Formats: sequence, structure tokens, C-alpha cells
Amino acid sequence: ELLGADFYGNAAKARPYGAAGQKALVRAAFNEGEHYASLAAILTGAGQTPATADDIDFAYPDGSFASTAAVTKLAVDLETIFLGAYLGAVDAVQTASLKLPLARIAASQAQHLAVFGELLGRSPFDLSFPDPLSIDAASDALAAYTG
Repeated sequence: ELLGADFYGNAAKARPYGAAGQKALVRAAFNEGEHYASLAAILTGAGQTPATADDIDFAYPDGSFASTAAVTKLAVDLETIFLGAYLGAVDAVQTASLKLPLARIAASQAQHLAVFGELLGRSPFDLSFPDPLSIDAASDALAAYTG
């Protein structure tokens, strides 16, 4: 969620789209912030200290915010990882009360993926069963975006 918020914040500042696309970037950033707050509350309630954006150095490929195509492709790449990570988490989590919050976040990530996938020229109706990612696969995929 911190990576998502950082990405969408940077993308919104780059202003790669017209009004409708810009609105989607801002809304996705807002969603990521709400997802983070929800997850942070869960972690805090479990006696953990959630990471903050100050704890992570985000890294993006060169030119990630230089064009509409670059922003859109990276949004689709990231949302594919985010969706897979949440689907994997829903499957792996053992605490039943966490399944619904994780599934709801996965649904939001799927909406982001549909919007930015469509901007990339893809159909908003793609896979009937998106692939889940294990925690190790999600961590490996996300490692490319942290320094």
C-alpha cells in the first residue's frame, strides 16, 4: 500500500493524463491510503508497528513518469502484483476475520487494474481467475521497486 500510494502520488504530479485519467490517479492514491490505514490498524491491534513511507526507499525504472504510456504500463504492472498479493493473502491468512478486509482490498486493486489496463488498451474483462501470489512471490516482485 505504501508503494501504491507513492506511485500514484508521483504519477498524479507528473500529470500524464487529461481530466478523467488524472481523476483516476488521484482516486487510486486515495484508495491506497485507505487500504494502508486499514492494514495499519490491523497490525497495531495485533501489537505490531506498521512500516511508514519514511521506512522505505521507493525505486522506479528510469522514465516511469515521463509519458502517459510509461505511467499506464507501470500502473498495470504494479496493480497486477498488488492484486496477486492480496489474493494470495486471502488464501493464506488463518484468521477468518481478516479474510473479508483482504478480499475487499483485492477487489479495489482489481478495479484499479481494470481502469489502467483499459487505458493501456486492454479489455477491462481479462482473466476469470487472476493468479494469486505467495508471500515470497509477492515480496520478490515488489523488491524491484524498493531501494
